[in-house]
Amino acid sequence: MKLSAFFFLSVFGVVSFSACKDDAPSTPTDFLTNGVWNIVELWEDHGNDGDPYEEEDNEIDGCVGDDSFTFSKNGTLTIDHGITICSFDEPSAETAAWWLSDDAKLLAFLQAGNADTINVISLTNNRMELHEIEDGRIEMVVVLEK
Repeated sequence: MKLSAFFFLSVFGVVSFSACKDDAPSTPTDFLTNGVWNIVELWEDHGNDGDPYEEEDNEIDGCVGDDSFTFSKNGTLTIDHGITICSFDEPSAETAAWWLSDDAKLLAFLQAGNADTINVISLTNNRMELHEIEDGRIEMVVVLEK
């Protein structure tokens, strides 16, 4: 009888562990839609030479540093501008449509009739790095984390 109880508990433990493992995000879309993203680094190429890191400081200021981004599986992005707003007419939150390319290399946004794409350099469950590239040079680097 002790062997049967041990066997049952062992099988139950393996099944329980496997069930939890399946719930973990495993695709780039799952990574995006599992949690709230916050900007931790923002670099801009003010010299137009393709080197956004030449400036001494990371460009997260008060009005951008408290923004958060929530990607929904239905293709809606919610941008919460936090407590500190950048301009008097900025809403506290905005929405946009988003989609990720099949190869997970481009993230596209559509907001108020304007479409933008940004290159996905890396995307994991907890961190993503995005580059805005124009005319072959990096104009902006954004790093977000959960």
